[in-house]
Amino acid sequence: MRKCHLARTAISVYYTVTFFVLALSSAPVVSAGTELTAGIFRLVQKFYPDKVYWMEQKDLSLNEALSYIDPHASWIPADQPQPNELSDDSVVIGADLLRKDSSWWIVPYQGGTLFDRGLIDRSRLLAIDGVDIQNQNKEQLLSRIRGGIHTLTCLSVEIGSVPRTECIQRRPVQPPSVERIFTEKGQKPRIRIRNFRSHQTRIELQQAITAMQKLGLPIRIDLRESSGGDLFEALDCAALFVDGGTPIVEFRAIHGEDKVITAPSSFPMITAPIDILIGPDTSSAAEIFAGILRIHAGARLIGERTYGKCTSQKRFSLADGSSLWLTNLVVYFTDGRTCEGHGLETRYQCKGSLSSEITETCLLQMPSSERKISIAALYSFSSCFF
Repeated sequence: MRKCHLARTAISVYYTVTFFVLALSSAPVVSAGTELTAGIFRLVQKFYPDKVYWMEQKDLSLNEALSYIDPHASWIPADQPQPNELSDDSVVIGADLLRKDSSWWIVPYQGGTLFDRGLIDRSRLLAIDGVDIQNQNKEQLLSRIRGGIHTLTCLSVEIGSVPRTECIQRRPVQPPSVERIFTEKGQKPRIRIRNFRSHQTRIELQQAITAMQKLGLPIRIDLRESSGGDLFEALDCAALFVDGGTPIVEFRAIHGEDKVITAPSSFPMITAPIDILIGPDTSSAAEIFAGILRIHAGARLIGERTYGKCTSQKRFSLADGSSLWLTNLVVYFTDGRTCEGHGLETRYQCKGSLSSEITETCLLQMPSSERKISIAALYSFSSCFF
């Protein structure tokens, strides 16, 4: 039983920014005369009555108009995946596929062939089957990635400045929520959270922490590749480190009543020094998780400033099967601040912390009294799963 004092179905977190971009090009031009836009118009008018005039701009597509009203809003056609849904393509190479800084990147899943061959963190994808893909769009890239199960594909990547090619069989890989990583030479074991999944991540996180503690290992949580996920699951994960009954966040509603959320008392409390490494792509529920631990568990934030999304979006199903996502609340921490629009600041900066080696170097440069590593929640960025 959830004890966050607010039904999980009432709020959904739109954590995959990429889908907003994908939907943008296919959104129709705003036209008040269609049944679809009339329904959207009514919803926007309810949440943002002072901005609804953007819906009347004839030269804007639907998503362009929505972006002026709510930067996190989007309309997603019925034939496109919703933010919390994975494409069938997500499992064929065993990695997330990401677009960042005009390059394509892959982040292998634990349990996949690429991970087992030592590609653990983010690597720049250079070519597929010998074909340069840097200037290809998503659909062109997918046409090369897709293929029958157990067929062969060769991926050329760059790790740091070192090129490498791996030929693997396409096969199903279940994208994990929590990964236990022990394989990096010269680096401390860590727990990586991909995203916060309902009724899953808290249990797996607690199990991973228990396993690390039994081995006498420092506990580090790596959020570099977490783009957020289920808000309530993130709150439950944070509650593992907070006394039951303690207020942890406030939901300030765009339309409706504000609510103070308290930590459930049914979870065993984990007491340990906490380090949370963050970066420019730590987003949404991951930021909220880190912010709560900073305030209520004395966590140090190390790395770079986070993305800056402390809002939740609600999904409205429309008559044609499409969906409208609108921001329905802003999350505030108990110190009266929110990360929305400006992110979380760090106590220690590790520039260029894409690299695990750089992160380790940063930690080693700290005063010995500051190196009690318990939990490292590294930075993440919004991703599209393939």
